[in-house]
Order: sequence, then structure tokens, then C-alpha cells
Amino acid sequence: MKLGRGFALLAAAMLALVIAAVPVSARAPHRKAHHHKVHKKPLAKVEPEPGQFYSDGHAIDEIRCIPPGDGKFPIVLLLHGCAPKGFATPQFEVMCTELAQHGFYTMYIEYYGQASTPDCRDLAMVPSFSLTPNVPLPDDDWMRTVLAARTFIGAAPHADASRVGVVGFSFGATLGVITAALNPSTINAIVDYYGYSNERVEDAVVRAFRFPPTLILHGDEDRRAQVTDSIHLRDAIRKHQRDTELRIYPGVEHAFNFHDAVGYDEGASKDTWTLTLSFLERHLK
Repeated sequence: MKLGRGFALLAAAMLALVIAAVPVSARAPHRKAHHHKVHKKPLAKVEPEPGQFYSDGHAIDEIRCIPPGDGKFPIVLLLHGCAPKGFATPQFEVMCTELAQHGFYTMYIEYYGQASTPDCRDLAMVPSFSLTPNVPLPDDDWMRTVLAARTFIGAAPHADASRVGVVGFSFGATLGVITAALNPSTINAIVDYYGYSNERVEDAVVRAFRFPPTLILHGDEDRRAQVTDSIHLRDAIRKHQRDTELRIYPGVEHAFNFHDAVGYDEGASKDTWTLTLSFLERHLK
């Protein structure tokens, strides 16, 4: 009994020593940690600046958004689709400013020039026209306008003409693809929102000796531009450029990212814009 009591006293003493050796903070009751809020640095304010440049002697309206800061910035050209003139201009201004806030010297081009809304059936999608450099296209004036815009903005003090991206919507996407195919090395990245395609467009892409990385974004319920055509275009581009991706959105229609469009889809709009910014960051910076 005395021996057992001695062992008990010894064990109690050792336990007290162990407890005393533990830091007070470790023995204190658990308290809820206080987390400081992380405040993201607000994006610098960018104001869209309306202006003009000239293509074939004709004045072309444009809206320019210049990134804050010094240095040279990659260029992004925004190309609208075959919609009424002035369609979604406020939304294009938002895109323009957001791209500039992310470090892209951006220009939205009203490539219709002084013309009213064209008949979309008269564009390069008409099979009777050949997409070769020697044969004028129904939209040949527009392609020259895109090239003139590239030259014009490339001369700006803070623009880097060696890094040029195109973000096109509907036929604007097709115009970007055609321009890249027939004028290799003028465009370094393309984001194609639900553009049109056919065998002649694909043939022009395949015959080009170089083609830029391309991100294609399309809804599978698109009744204007068929998603199957975007699949074929993706396959044609991959003959030159493995860094090409197609994202298909189930149940999504044409012009899904424009608030005034019948097929507007908020989820697809946000997701594709995030992908657009990431893609441009990867290929232009």
C-alpha cells in the first residue's frame, strides 16, 4: 500500500511538471481566431475615349481605353457582330475599360464605317466567294479596316504592336479569323465568341502557314451560328496551332453575353469573360 501510494505521488508530480512545461498559450481556452479582412486593391479608373482613324480614306469611329501606368501594353481589338449599328455600345465600353484595367491597350472598332447595317447574307459566308488573298471578299473593306486599326493603334506611345489580340463576336469573330488566316503574323491571339464558319473559312485557315492561338466560345442551342461549325473550325486551326480550345455551353443561345439579346445568359457571360481575360493574359503577356 505504501509502495503504491509512493508511485501515485511520483506520477502526480511528473504530470504537474509536464503541464507546467506546456506554454500558457497552448493551455489557454480555445478562442475564435480574429481574421483581418483582405482588401483587394481597386482597379484604376479608365475612361473610354471616342475617336477616329482612317481606312481607305474613310473615317472610322473607334473607342479607345488606355491602361494606367507606364510602359508598353499589348493591344486588343474588339469587333462587334452583324447587328444594327450602335448595338450594345455601352456594354462594349465596359469591356473596353475592363480590358484596359487588366493591362490591355484596347480599341473597339465600329468597322461598318459610315454605312448602315449590312445584309449579313452578303458577307464572306456566301459560298460563291473565295477566301483567297487574290479575290476581294464581300467584307474585304472590313478586313482592311481591321488592319488599318491595327496599324493606327500600334503607333500609339504605350501600345505594343508586336502583341495584338482580337476579341470578336458573331461575325466579328469570323472577321478576326479571316484576317488572321489571310494576313499571317498580324494577330497573336483570337477569342471567338460564337462566330460563323464553313468549309471556305476552314480552308483559308488550313492553307495559312501560321495561325494564332484561338479560344472559341459557343452555346449548343445557337440557331444562328451552328456549334458544329465551330467544332470543325477548331479542328482546322489545330492543324497549325495546338493551343486552341473550344468551350461549349449547354442550353445557351447566340449572343448570350449581351444584355439586350434574347439569348442572354448571365452564367455563361461571366464564365466566358473570365476565360477571355485568362486566355489573353496567357498569350499576350
